[in-house]
Amino acid sequence: MRAISLHCEALTLCPLGDPFHDYTLNNLALALQTRYDKLDNIEDINEAISLHRESIRSTRLDDLECHKNLHNLSLGLCSCFAQPQKNEDAGEAIRLCHRKLCLHCTRIDTLAT
Repeated sequence: MRAISLHCEALTLCPLGDPFHDYTLNNLALALQTRYDKLDNIEDINEAISLHRESIRSTRLDDLECHKNLHNLSLGLCSCFAQPQKNEDAGEAIRLCHRKLCLHCTRIDTLAT
């Protein structure tokens, strides 16, 4: 897929420490998830999950977009959960969704005051 190669190239232009590094990782992971959805290649979803995790690790917790990265990782884990040998991913997906909801609700409370 051309999109994946372009996202890989973009990642080389946004190394660790670049303010857009986490977004670039997230975009590459989403492209891999899309290819997984079309071709059902387990390596794609495993790499996407790994990239989403790396994206979250490089995102500041006060970043307003952090919840999107958590959501995308939880979607990847849910896709992986559909594979019979990957049942342990369901618990992690649920925890991530809960964390995302907590972050989102905290931001709403902060904005309301």
